[in-house]
Amino acid sequence: NIIANTKESDTQEIQLIFVAENEKETLSINDAQLLYIESMDNYCQFVYLDDLKLKKQILRGPLKSFEAQNKSEKIRKCHRSFIVNLNNVVHIDGNAQGYNLYLNHENITVPVSRNFGPEVKKYFSK
Repeated sequence: NIIANTKESDTQEIQLIFVAENEKETLSINDAQLLYIESMDNYCQFVYLDDLKLKKQILRGPLKSFEAQNKSEKIRKCHRSFIVNLNNVVHIDGNAQGYNLYLNHENITVPVSRNFGPEVKKYFSK
């Protein structure tokens, strides 16, 4: 088991703006607010905190396009269906077959596939 700890040097917040495929809908949040993004067919669900309340917003578009719009180092793809904010991870468990990331809110877990395991592990060993 790896215990994740947030690094003091990562306190500078970055404003993230995600624009839907139709360019009519947008989501504008600080990177610290974002917990994860989950792909759902042609849509993505953004799960984030707003005044410590869990909020969800769905935007039309593939995960790949929202991954390209991301400007933050700490927000990484960890699975073909998930992008996660690694700064909000409090605990990691699993093995080489795949990890689970536990986020610091309401027992939310996000899977990490084998392909992304080494990159996620490297982030926390810095």
